[in-house]
Amino acid sequence: MDDKLIPHAGLLEDSLSFLLAISFSKSSSHNYPLAVELAKKSSKYQELNIGKHVLHSVAFAKRRDDAARALTIIQYISGWQSTTVYAGGKIIQDIFKVIRVLQCFLEATACNDWTAHCQTVINDPYSKSPHAYASSITLRLVMPGEPEPEKKEVEIDRYIFPCTYLHPYFKFQIDHPAKPEDQIQAAAINLGCDWCPKFNQNNYRKIGYTKKTFS
Repeated sequence: MDDKLIPHAGLLEDSLSFLLAISFSKSSSHNYPLAVELAKKSSKYQELNIGKHVLHSVAFAKRRDDAARALTIIQYISGWQSTTVYAGGKIIQDIFKVIRVLQCFLEATACNDWTAHCQTVINDPYSKSPHAYASSITLRLVMPGEPEPEKKEVEIDRYIFPCTYLHPYFKFQIDHPAKPEDQIQAAAINLGCDWCPKFNQNNYRKIGYTKKTFS
């Protein structure tokens, strides 16, 4: 194997078993020694000699302390040409997506119950009820002597959506043959948050129902 490909192969593999991995070379930036010092304190650190250059290879554990190191280092080195970030078995081109996911993960791990941060409750996206996603309130004036409009109570199933970060960008394709869980996973891969340790598309599930009354 070409010596230049060895670090990429190793770090791609690390990015599957660790939180994520990064590599960077020496820089004239004043942040360089700070980045190296933090890298050495991470779960896996290695210096590789590639020709005349020293390549710093770092992998971070799926823990809050290592995630904080990863976020700080990436913010130090994000503008350097030698910087490469690996997550979920692939090279991530948009480093700012990695920063946003790391920030979200750190917020989750700061909570007593991470699901309070990561998961959100939604109405059944497959419900055929026209009131399932009603968000507005309709007011009707009843004239004296006019009978009150008949009220109807509707039961709507409630579900856990497994990723609050993904939810604003996601829409179920009701007529798609893929299962809801698989649609969620595909969307997470597309958005670039599938590698988050807290993400699990199989957390999508029914948790009960709610009642809404309409006239």
